Amino acid sequence: MSHHYHPLENCLVRIFYGDLARQKNSCGTGVALPSGRVLTCAHVVKEALQLKGDFSKMPEHKVLLNFPFSSAKNAIAAKVIFWDVEADIAGLELLEEFPTEVKPATLYVADDLWGHRIQAFGFPDKYPAGTWADSKLRGANTDGWIEIVDPQITGYYVQQGFSGGPVWDADLGCCVGIIVAADRNVALRASYLIPAHKIAEKWRDLPIQQKAKPKPRRELPSSLVYRINRKKQEEDLRSLYEKNNSQNPKPMVAVIHGNDRQAHDMFLERMALEFIPELLKVNLAHIPITRISLQWPTYIQKIEDLGIKLTQGLADRILHTVDSSCEDIQRTLSAYPGPVIIEMELLTDDWMKHRTGVLEAILSFWNGWPMLANRQHLFVFLYVTHKNPPTNWIKQNLYLWRKRQIFMQIAHCAFHHYTNICGAVFSELSNISETDVRAWARTVAQEYFNGEITILLAKIRELFEKDETIPMEPLAFHLKEILASTSGD
Repeated sequence: MSHHYHPLENCLVRIFYGDLARQKNSCGTGVALPSGRVLTCAHVVKEALQLKGDFSKMPEHKVLLNFPFSSAKNAIAAKVIFWDVEADIAGLELLEEFPTEVKPATLYVADDLWGHRIQAFGFPDKYPAGTWADSKLRGANTDGWIEIVDPQITGYYVQQGFSGGPVWDADLGCCVGIIVAADRNVALRASYLIPAHKIAEKWRDLPIQQKAKPKPRRELPSSLVYRINRKKQEEDLRSLYEKNNSQNPKPMVAVIHGNDRQAHDMFLERMALEFIPELLKVNLAHIPITRISLQWPTYIQKIEDLGIKLTQGLADRILHTVDSSCEDIQRTLSAYPGPVIIEMELLTDDWMKHRTGVLEAILSFWNGWPMLANRQHLFVFLYVTHKNPPTNWIKQNLYLWRKRQIFMQIAHCAFHHYTNICGAVFSELSNISETDVRAWARTVAQEYFNGEITILLAKIRELFEKDETIPMEPLAFHLKEILASTSGD
């Protein structure tokens, strides 16, 4: 028993026929319990000893058994110490110690097992090496036996030869009873187990524990792995908002930038679902936030035409026509019950087609926007995506040169010249550090994570063995895998 793939392998017992002719044949199974005892079904012992007639009295004959996943394959004798024919329960005590590799199981009483996935191992006819079964639980019958069904069309299932063996509840991670019967109609693929509480009612000195209900597992939100840091940008948003006058509001125009591995889309989602509602004290259940995605007109030849194209794009997205004016669009936006966010992505390549004047043209357009309604909140987010530098050193230098050019244009843009807007450049979306991720694990992720936090932190430490910082996009991918593997989701 050098390596185990399933917990049942540690405690599984194979019970043999007692007569010399069939001594090497299995007639059923059992489960090893503490203090050298074995639990099985009374009908398995009856079959093993070939009992005839009235067998209500406890048998005195010895039962032969072994531990099939142990390296010690020799048969061991055991005597019957508990016998209840009506309940179909039998208890055995070994006449020698368990092999050192055997780890006795503990039976657990658990409530509401309907739908739980279970596993069992048995020795059905013509399968001397045994087979595994993977099935589902249903409710109990009037005798208290719980029904097992196998919804699969193919594969092994619980049948004759599994009787007396332990049932492993994969959802709870413990043994919840023993197999007692299988329907003779094999097409039904149905069987029954005796649950631990029914066994405890009969064999009273058996050590059986109560399984606490597992902590309700909260579904992991898709945005969970993106809720790391970005405090600088949150502060930038707050500063932008505080510059505005709610009595005489202006469009709030922000430039958000970072390379294409920083998950801009998920950052904007955080802005819309977390930062802005918290900033404005908006309850999204009662007041919706409207997000409008505006496509950058890549086909324009002259940057001077940008205002016309933006108006047409907004009219198409909001009024479903391209002939409306900015006044028509604003009149519609002012009737929205909550804040409005207009998002537009601009790739580095599209920016560099025009060399200069891109940001100025955007700001000029919004500077000429019609007056907003009292207490209207209109956010305009231009997110500039720098294409990640390729491995080719010539293209890397070109990328860095383009990025510097854009940075210079952003840095030298005189926002104060545009008096009818509130403008700002947010801090660059940069890579995430291990410190940031560990802080996220202990605060944000802890609320949803059901596993050991030390395991999660260890996995995070492994992520940063080669890199001091990681871009948000690949980091989120790895964190999703870690959460799935360490919390069972």
